[in-house]
Amino acid sequence: MPRHQASQARRQEIDSLDAWSFFHLGLNHIYRFTEHDNALSAQYFKEALARAPNFARAHAGLSFVAFQRAFTGFGSDRAAAAQDALRAAEMAMAQSPDDPFSNFVLGRSYWVLQDLDSATHYLEQAVALNPNYAQGHYSLGLVQALNGATSHIDERADQAKRLSPLDPLLYGIY
Repeated sequence: MPRHQASQARRQEIDSLDAWSFFHLGLNHIYRFTEHDNALSAQYFKEALARAPNFARAHAGLSFVAFQRAFTGFGSDRAAAAQDALRAAEMAMAQSPDDPFSNFVLGRSYWVLQDLDSATHYLEQAVALNPNYAQGHYSLGLVQALNGATSHIDERADQAKRLSPLDPLLYGIY
């Protein structure tokens, strides 16, 4: 769905795009896992927010971008990137606390900040809100394992693979 939405957006004049289109253009670049594409994603999510300041998913997208900066080392200040991820995730949650993506990015923000109990809580919320959320299952299993609860990691990973066999985070699931 995001690829289709991004493809449609690319066929339009940039000035005619709405927040939803910019959001999907951002998603289209975020899963390429390069510093350049991560920066493009941030620009698109910011454009989405310029058109709709309360668009929770665009805030969540900015959190994802900042998480990648912190996790991969894109940029020079991982601690600042982790804090940026948390702030953007909190903005997403303020706008839409029942959105699985908002809970997911907040959980991953706590993960990168090494608050594994809070990370577990929000990732559990993400999969409770959407039991079909493959990335939520994968991340929850990983955080639980990092926190010493390894008994369910294979089950979580298998569930994530079944739910999304072409997932952009499949490398992590394996």
